[in-house]
This record gives sequence, structure tokens and C-alpha cells, in this order.
Amino acid sequence: SLPLVVDMVGRSLRSGASFAQALDEAKVDAPPVAHLELSQILAEISLGRTASQSLRGWADRNKHAEIRIVAAALALASENESGTSQALAGVSQSLRDRAALRAEIRAHAAQAVASMHALVVLPVAFFVVDVLGDQGTVRFLVGEPVGRLCLAAGIVLDVTGWAWMRLLVRTRMPT
Repeated sequence: SLPLVVDMVGRSLRSGASFAQALDEAKVDAPPVAHLELSQILAEISLGRTASQSLRGWADRNKHAEIRIVAAALALASENESGTSQALAGVSQSLRDRAALRAEIRAHAAQAVASMHALVVLPVAFFVVDVLGDQGTVRFLVGEPVGRLCLAAGIVLDVTGWAWMRLLVRTRMPT
């Protein structure tokens, strides 16, 4: 909802509203979470804090990078009149691009997770099929010393591969 809020503030500023009026107008149509945040910022401004101070407080309360970007852009807009609509439009587009990139990364990560599950489950599934079948592989893996070594190595490699792939997918996922 942040790009929407930035767009609404920019639109109000372009129409000639003051910064506080622009925040108040954006608050009316903002989604519930943004409405609460804008209400708190406006309450702080009405108590005598500057817009920049109130926006910095908002950024400090919320550690998301997008909120910090929006707070900085709005603080700049509260202090400078010229070029703020273009700057706010750029911030809004940047936030939309970040959201699209995050969605694309999640889609690719979903493919990696599916591959990870397949690579872990398939050896177990083949083992189960052999247990239900002629059990020649099971006799070798359980009855022979080399077979037990192969079974142990296979389990260790399967679990290690699962843990490694899970680590790779988790560290690459955006928040």
C-alpha cells in the first residue's frame, strides 16, 4: 500500500495542498495499516513536532526498507516544494518495481523448493517401490556390508543435500 499512499500524497501536493493536508487526504483513502500510521504522524505534527521528526519516528518504529524510503521522500517533500511530485512519483515506481522483483524471486524460489523436495523424496520413493517389489535392492542395502555403507552414505548425502538446498533457498528469499 506504500506506493498508493505516496501517489495520493503527491497528487494532493500537486493540487496545492499543504503537506499536512496531503497526508490527511491520503489517510482517508489509505488501507487500514497505512491509515493508522498516517494518523499517528499527523497527531505528532499537530502536537508540534515537525513533519521530518514525525516521519523519522515512523521510520525508526518500522525497520522495513520501503518505509524508510517513503519516510525520507515524504520528509524531503515536506521541506521542499520544487520537484517533489516527480520525486514522489519516482519513489512510488521504485516501490512497485521492488514489489514486482520480490514476487518474481518468490516464484523462482518456489521452483527451487519443488526441486528440493523432489530430490529428497525420490530416493525414498524408489526404496519403497523396491520394498513392495522383489526386494533385491533392500536385501543388498541391509544384508551386505558394502550395501549398509551405501545406504548410510545415501542417507547422509540426501539429508546434507536437503539442508544445503534449504539454506540456499532461505537465504535468497526476500522479506
